[in-house]
Amino acid sequence: LCTIGIFVLLFGFMALNAGAQHHISHPGDASVISLAVFNTLVAASVGGFTSLFSHRFGLFGNSWSIHGVINGAFVSMVAICGGCNSMRPWSAAIVGFVASFLMKAFEYLLLKLRIDDPVNAIGIHFGGGTWGALSVALFKYDTGIVFSWNKHAGAILAWQLTGVLSIIAWTGTLSILLFGSLRLMRIFRVSEDVEKRGLDITRHGQHAYPAEAYGYSHLHIMTVGDQGKVSPIEQGYVNKIFVTYEGHELTETKASTIRTIHSVPSIVEMESLDTELSGIQKEHKAKQLKPLLWMNDIIEKKDKNVF
Repeated sequence: LCTIGIFVLLFGFMALNAGAQHHISHPGDASVISLAVFNTLVAASVGGFTSLFSHRFGLFGNSWSIHGVINGAFVSMVAICGGCNSMRPWSAAIVGFVASFLMKAFEYLLLKLRIDDPVNAIGIHFGGGTWGALSVALFKYDTGIVFSWNKHAGAILAWQLTGVLSIIAWTGTLSILLFGSLRLMRIFRVSEDVEKRGLDITRHGQHAYPAEAYGYSHLHIMTVGDQGKVSPIEQGYVNKIFVTYEGHELTETKASTIRTIHSVPSIVEMESLDTELSGIQKEHKAKQLKPLLWMNDIIEKKDKNVF
């Protein structure tokens, strides 16, 4: 889904940057539009590859990261929007390269400051957008600082910086007023308990992820909803066998779960369950899997051969 999403964004950014010309009938329009689209692709490619290799070769990790590629390309397309129609392709490559590292710098900073940003929106939009606005003053062809070191180029940088600061002041002021008011009214955030259990269950009554994605802790998460209400399982089946795992100092009793969308588990699901239940008595694995409507029906049952 993430990969499909970045392809949608890629075509969207090309249309956005090309459409910013507003017309195609004037002399030179075709050249400007083609340059804008090409620079968008160059920046996205360089940013994506920069993030990919920086994740693989030790700078931000030691493995290939598809999410790194997606975010690197995304932030680069954000950054190139400001100057896509006025830069040379090599300048677009530099913009994408720098934007990729800025995104990771913001991500690292937010983690250190303990600020929640699971999709790295601040690094992508604030970091990439700020760099993109300032890069116009540096790389705009034949009038930017890189090409013309004069007062006019300095004035362009000053205007771009003024625009960035104005946007920060405007959005910052409105955000303080809006979110500050919500906080005073005590409706800004949900409770810590609801945060831990997830808004998907407690607020929307649906499960955003399959049961097995929660691990064994999902028994509690899926059972108790907001204000003590019990949440029913949807499209979930539980093997009604409590299995004993050997090799522990103390014997552990856990419920083994799988997810299915059919009334009868598929072969793949049965194989998955067999793998999970390796080492368990064979007669238990052959028992019928039955729908579980309320997870709390089994929590109190501790014996191995309940069923």
